[in-house]
Amino acid sequence: MKTIATLRYDEAVRFDAERLEALCRDYGEDAAEKVIARALEQIAIKMAALEVLFAEQSYAGMDQICASLTRIAGQIGMTTMARVARDVRACIKKSDLVGVAATMGRLHRIGDNSVHAIWSVEDISV
Repeated sequence: MKTIATLRYDEAVRFDAERLEALCRDYGEDAAEKVIARALEQIAIKMAALEVLFAEQSYAGMDQICASLTRIAGQIGMTTMARVARDVRACIKKSDLVGVAATMGRLHRIGDNSVHAIWSVEDISV
């Protein structure tokens, strides 16, 4: 009998705690939480749109969405997610369709992990 191995993708994410602290310092903790919540909502909307564009093989649209994801993720300190969104764009620009598929999978894993990580920070205030 053959054994089938299942690979578990569990990637660590990094976010810029200093960026979160700066948001708290600049806007106050309550307003910073609202900024983060709005950014996370936009990320969720864009990730859903990205999936549709990927299924339609609309690479120009994907490139635009990934550029936006890079900016939004960077604004709230989700550095790993911003980097992976840039990686998707790089694959699109090179017309590397296998790379696009692989980095899209990674972007989803990182996106999910990043959202959980950013809310698990117990105290982002200064």
